[in-house]
Amino acid sequence: MNDSAYIPKPEMQLRDSRGEVNLRFPIGKSVFDTNDPQNAAEVEKMHQQIQQIAGTKDATLQALSMEGTSSPDGRYNYNLTLAQRRMDFAVNYLRQLVPEELRRDMQFKSKAAVAPWSDVVKLMRADSLYDEAAQVEQIVKRYGNIDQQGRAIRKLPFFGRLLEGKYLPQLRKVGYVMNYSIFRQLTLEEIAELYEKDYKQLSRFEFFKLYRNETDRNKREKILRQSLEMYPSFMAAANDLEALLINRQASDPDILRRFVGRSAPQVVNTNQMIALLNAGLYSQADSVADFVADNEQSHLLLAVNAVLNGRYEDNFNTVAQTGKRNELIMLLAMKRNKEASELSKTLPEDEALTHYLRAICLNRLDDPVDAYKALKKALEMDPSLEKIAHVDGDVNDLLLDKKNQPNEQ
Repeated sequence: MNDSAYIPKPEMQLRDSRGEVNLRFPIGKSVFDTNDPQNAAEVEKMHQQIQQIAGTKDATLQALSMEGTSSPDGRYNYNLTLAQRRMDFAVNYLRQLVPEELRRDMQFKSKAAVAPWSDVVKLMRADSLYDEAAQVEQIVKRYGNIDQQGRAIRKLPFFGRLLEGKYLPQLRKVGYVMNYSIFRQLTLEEIAELYEKDYKQLSRFEFFKLYRNETDRNKREKILRQSLEMYPSFMAAANDLEALLINRQASDPDILRRFVGRSAPQVVNTNQMIALLNAGLYSQADSVADFVADNEQSHLLLAVNAVLNGRYEDNFNTVAQTGKRNELIMLLAMKRNKEASELSKTLPEDEALTHYLRAICLNRLDDPVDAYKALKKALEMDPSLEKIAHVDGDVNDLLLDKKNQPNEQ
């Protein structure tokens, strides 16, 4: 497909960058120490990412949101309030890292939550501490209130050693999401990098550019199928996939079925006709033929379709011009057996199909002995033709009627 009307255009892409920042807050405090080496390193990491996005040509920052989770140890309401205050402080502090001209149109949000004790159970089971995890889980099931759960869990003998020392700190997390838009066309290298990371992030245009530049047929087919997985209505990709399959003789009549019609591009209707004919769905192909204009590119295809649907006379000359073998087959289809038999004498003698077709001609002209000789020679040259001969009404009687076989010397 080369019609620009159906080829996808570059799109503005909304990207996001996610990660965790390991900010350290003093116990019970909602403000972190910016001079703490760990906090300074984490803030610098965020600053560099913001600068990288802000410095990217045609990229615009859209939003920065912070999400924090506290451990369930202690009073729930207090933990939730403290966690929310910490997130509010963090997002306002990080807001200052964004250049003033960019943050005017940005959204800044924060959200806090308290992790349930069931998360502790999961962490312990992951470390194969099944007995300890069962004791915590039993308490969680016994008490519906998280504060009651916490008081009971603190009484467990392994609370200080395992829970307070190892697992509760793992539940204290601060995450962020930065959304940004790119108003430019990504380079092929950038698209390939994004594809390897997560192909589901690619736009239609990016898929199109990637597969059109892929020279490996197997990789190209994979990219095409992934593009249709993400964008089922991506007609250009569906057409190009069908074209690829036709070229390797593996066409699929279902790929373009939803797109064909009077308003569809000619190449789509044409490829669907080929796929249907290859699948032996001649009447369906004939219906699609109504949407294909008869021109230099499509004339032979339309003629072959008409012939396979039983319309021989008007299409004889077109198909006959493609070669003597096809002309002979057309003569046989039209029951012009004598002409077909004469023409069979001009076909190459070193081809098995020549002798197979000659056997059909002779058998129709009531010359079973010579017909058998021709069929026997065809099968000696190409044994695979025997399967066809057994179901071919023009010659299968020769395989069964031994009286027609000449005496062997």
